[in-house]
Amino acid sequence: MRLLIFFVIFILLRLYAYEPVLMFFSNSPEYVKNDGYLISGTVSQFTPTIIYFYHLNDTDVDKKIYLKFVGNCEAFINFAFSSSKDNYFKVGNDIGKEIFKNFNPKKYYINGEYIFEMDFISQFLVSGYFWVFSNGRIDFEAWVGSPNYRYILPTDKKHVKGIFGTGRIVTHVPSDLNYLVVGDIPLDGIQTNMLLKGTYKIFYHFIVEREVSGIKFSARGGPSIPLYLIKSKYGEFVYTSGGVYKPYEEIGILNQQIYIKEFFTQPLGACYYPVYYKLDD
Repeated sequence: MRLLIFFVIFILLRLYAYEPVLMFFSNSPEYVKNDGYLISGTVSQFTPTIIYFYHLNDTDVDKKIYLKFVGNCEAFINFAFSSSKDNYFKVGNDIGKEIFKNFNPKKYYINGEYIFEMDFISQFLVSGYFWVFSNGRIDFEAWVGSPNYRYILPTDKKHVKGIFGTGRIVTHVPSDLNYLVVGDIPLDGIQTNMLLKGTYKIFYHFIVEREVSGIKFSARGGPSIPLYLIKSKYGEFVYTSGGVYKPYEEIGILNQQIYIKEFFTQPLGACYYPVYYKLDD
């Protein structure tokens, strides 16, 4: 019966695939200069959780990031990583596209320990996530270095490390409102060293239910890339751009008539928030 409940809950979650309840955010120190712990915590039973990384290997040696799960249960896990030496916007965009386009959790049996490892190349930024949903408790710890040597890395007092309640921010958009604002209010954490400006990895869900002639994008906090998923009367599609848009310029990113039922978006790593999406009548 417990296993059946687990699968039923997972299938229901799969309808809104990628939306976690809890996020462990590892971005401090952003520039990693030594081997050591990045973040640790617990994935609770039947609690969709995301573990998100954003770090640069600021050494002359190629390394690994290790993530060890400890437990005795079954889990659905989806993970994706991207890295670059000089195009940080691409890294954030790659991860955003993976969540919206290629979210496909695989089943894992955690029996004792299970270790994942990610390449952490010298002077490269690496970003990525693990999405976890399990039928039992899983403890985890992540670190840089060898599997047998690690110590706690201090935060850099400029970037975020901590635990945040996530999920979706739902807004019913009135017929006379044309601007959809994303990432304007910092997220306060459950256990963290600072506020999460930009609300990275929060899902914004706008219920629109009207026809528009196009969409414009305006970066307000700094250079940014648009990414969204639209559910319309005729199916759904994902839009993203490889180009980076400068602040305070309204750029047309959709120039066609479309009936929008729901509009989903999420702040991307390396971008600056808030951003606006303008719906043209």
